[in-house]
Amino acid sequence: MPGGCRGLSTGLHIDLGEWTCHEGAWRSLYLVVPVDDPAAVKDEVGRQLLRFRELMGRNPTHLDSHQHQHRREPAASILGALARDLGVPLRECDARVHYTGAFYGQTADGKPWPEAITQSALVRTLEALPLGFTELRCHPGYAEDLETMYRHERAREVAALCDPRVRQTIERMQVQLASFACLAEERS
Repeated sequence: MPGGCRGLSTGLHIDLGEWTCHEGAWRSLYLVVPVDDPAAVKDEVGRQLLRFRELMGRNPTHLDSHQHQHRREPAASILGALARDLGVPLRECDARVHYTGAFYGQTADGKPWPEAITQSALVRTLEALPLGFTELRCHPGYAEDLETMYRHERAREVAALCDPRVRQTIERMQVQLASFACLAEERS
């Protein structure tokens, strides 16, 4: 966006649990609430939204969920309704925002896929972007002490995202880095 955006874009990443694939079978690392219990999911989403508001002093600019639980019922309906009520995008459920998960270092069954999170892979992803807003999923960081199935890949993402050739591609393609706060300003 020319001139930038006002405010920090901060989304609510609903956490209902985490699962890992071990020897071809998915198992729970932890469960916040039973994900097949609509009342429990709705109550937990409400608790997490309340905590977000307490910490941030405002509503989130967008919604998503850990390990895409919002793609499955009952979370899909609950988070879809919340996004509509708040007037914010829910990942992959808003026509205004294209989503790409191409920059992710694991396969669908949790196997390492390091070639997906290289500078070259990120450049290819950027070169394939459609016009308009696109959310690029990424999990950069240094988190060796983090207990999650996507731990070692985070530092590789940092390296790819910070590679000067990525910045050169962004400039060459005239990609404007933006946030969900910019999308909210565009609606206004």
